[in-house]
Amino acid sequence: MAERGSANFAALDSQYGGAGMSRGSGLDAMVWDRYSSQLRQVAAAIRVAADPPLLPAVPEADEDDIEADEGRLLTRLHLVWERDRTLVDRKKAARQGSLPCEVCGFDFAATYGRLGDEFIEAHHVVPLAEARASTTKLADLALVCSNCHGMLHRPSPWVSPVQLKEHLRDAS
Repeated sequence: MAERGSANFAALDSQYGGAGMSRGSGLDAMVWDRYSSQLRQVAAAIRVAADPPLLPAVPEADEDDIEADEGRLLTRLHLVWERDRTLVDRKKAARQGSLPCEVCGFDFAATYGRLGDEFIEAHHVVPLAEARASTTKLADLALVCSNCHGMLHRPSPWVSPVQLKEHLRDAS
């Protein structure tokens, strides 16, 4: 399986047996066209150098022995779509009282008590990347639990809260 960083290129590689990621960009294609032959040469050289007799045997790790270094502080520079936090607050206030997930009905306050009061995520029904700079109405937001929010964003293109609710109903 291709690593996440190379999965866009895997989708462009006719020799790759898998699918790769489905949402590559034109820039990915340009980079692939420019460097794929050199990449194949480097990969072939690595395979030759990694001939098993030249490398020490690596014992299989027990699941409890698998580890990775984490926790370094990194700086990232990226663009984000502007959001108006007060719109989410107004959406919550308009529901008056409990805030169950609009898809599955999960209620954080009912499960977690005071810790879960007023806790719910807001999902833009029309992705901001598609809407761009526009006016968002309360009806354009759905209040959903964390799990449903993840499921709404999982497929490409996104499913709507109504579609996810139907899927959830049909799956049970």
